[in-house]
Amino acid sequence: MEERQYAELYEEWSEDHYWINKLTFDARGVAPITINDYGFAGANGAPGYIRTIDFIGSGDVVFGSQAFNFTGIESLTLPANVKFKDNAEGIFTSCLRLKTADIYCDVVPKMFDDCNSLETVNFKGNTTSIPYAAFRNCNIKRLDIPASVKSIGEEAFFGSYQMAAVTLRSGLSSIGAKAFYDNNFKFVIIPASVTSIGEKAFGYISDSKTIDGFTVYGYRGTAAETYANENGFTFIPLDSESSVMGVTYTPSWSSVNDYSFSVDGRPLKLQVIEATGATRTFSRHASNVAIKAYDEQGNEVHDTSADLAYEVWTVKTRLTPNSSLKIHAKHDNVWEDQTYDFSISTLYSDTTLKSAELAETSGKQSAVDCKIVTGSGVNKVRIEYEDGMTTTVNSSMAVLNETNMTYTYNLSVKPRHIGENSFKVYIKTPTDGWKYATTLTYTVE
Repeated sequence: MEERQYAELYEEWSEDHYWINKLTFDARGVAPITINDYGFAGANGAPGYIRTIDFIGSGDVVFGSQAFNFTGIESLTLPANVKFKDNAEGIFTSCLRLKTADIYCDVVPKMFDDCNSLETVNFKGNTTSIPYAAFRNCNIKRLDIPASVKSIGEEAFFGSYQMAAVTLRSGLSSIGAKAFYDNNFKFVIIPASVTSIGEKAFGYISDSKTIDGFTVYGYRGTAAETYANENGFTFIPLDSESSVMGVTYTPSWSSVNDYSFSVDGRPLKLQVIEATGATRTFSRHASNVAIKAYDEQGNEVHDTSADLAYEVWTVKTRLTPNSSLKIHAKHDNVWEDQTYDFSISTLYSDTTLKSAELAETSGKQSAVDCKIVTGSGVNKVRIEYEDGMTTTVNSSMAVLNETNMTYTYNLSVKPRHIGENSFKVYIKTPTDGWKYATTLTYTVE
């Protein structure tokens, strides 16, 4: 169809021939049906005489910009084979009689802009984005955004002041500025998949006033929490945390150690859950448990003090190193569902060579500095020369990095001859003995 030209499609007229009761697109053929810009458009104040659009077949039906704006369509189902011309927008703008829309296809900018009677929109799973002003100034009551939608553009639902609730699904990644501006819902649940929320996306009404008591439900550390904090809204986390806040200990050669657990309040018991499912339970008055209580400022208080904010339980026990451990607390005779996840290591845990290097790889026939870094489970290193001579250094002479749990061995090697010299590096562990690790080379010029 050419611009502003009516097509001889399947048309069912009213008795007075004033309305087209149904306009049918028969898309059972191979060639697409294309409706150019303003193809069936009415005029402002004089809506086009179309009440219903129907589709037959699965061939492409392609709409241009404002193809049906100002028409009298009352309900609409757009199948997945509906497509749009490049840069098309405003396909159904100002269809003032439109009340319901079932959408199986993508959506373009301003697609239903100013359809102020549109109350019900059902997305059927194929829509991937809701772009700029797609449903601006509509009358939508409730909205369920499917998981297929990855982005909601700026002003997408601006001015839908009757909207009382919106559901957002995991998979959504971005929400544009003023996407739900001047809507009426009092709270929103934002999935963790959302990484970007634009200015005044939720919780604002006309004149940029905030909605009293607006609440954001979301996940800690995500865009939801940031948006709530930046806009002064109440934030309620959906990922409840364990009352256990952390664990500290000094690594030793044994898996039996003193482990200090910080925990909110005054629990009755703590329980560690091993990766195997085995549990270790610790009571307040057990002989292997020492407890100190603190107030909010970190000052030590009596464990019956009203100022008590948290406790530190130091427990002597055996835990499995390098495995997934969980701990939770028992308050008021009920074990909390949430756990604090952690792992521990011993000085024996890491028995690998981290790095070995010479300060130089060529030069004069003189001593060369050598630096070897190993895991804390290595207790000796050895350099073997080409002539069989060796240099051995014990971990007691190395530097322990307690943060990284590594030993650094600083020694020197002496090249034996002109040309390339090879130095084999061996490491020793208490359980495996000596094993070859790598070879360093130095060229005497």
